[in-house]
Amino acid sequence: MTTKNADEIRDLFSAALEGDLAGDDKKEFDAALAENAELKSEYEAFRALFRGTAAIANTTEAETDEKEPALLAGVQERLYKRSKGRFYRDRFSRSTGGRSATWLLLILVVLMLAIVIVSLQNMVVIETGPAPAVPASADS
Repeated sequence: MTTKNADEIRDLFSAALEGDLAGDDKKEFDAALAENAELKSEYEAFRALFRGTAAIANTTEAETDEKEPALLAGVQERLYKRSKGRFYRDRFSRSTGGRSATWLLLILVVLMLAIVIVSLQNMVVIETGPAPAVPASADS
């Protein structure tokens, strides 16, 4: 019989998986799994999850591309269809730049021209001569 409850045993899952349990903790952990079938199945699921993530981490990008379809492209395709063409019309994940880079460049050029024009207007000083004399009227 173990002295730890199920939640305390669950807290030991990571340590057990990494082999960090020793002595009494290891014996108590093993005894708890032997007594409680639900806890044992949870630990097996926990181990399977980490084995799966370790397998993903160890696969190369080429292996992933061959075995599985591109997730990003599939999601973008569905969004494109559901939005009736409003989103991902240029398949941004495949072609970086594209229209957005062209628009950005155009905006920057217009902004630069506006700055140059304003700067030149402030630099040009128009000198005027003296004001013309107003002729005096004959009535006064």
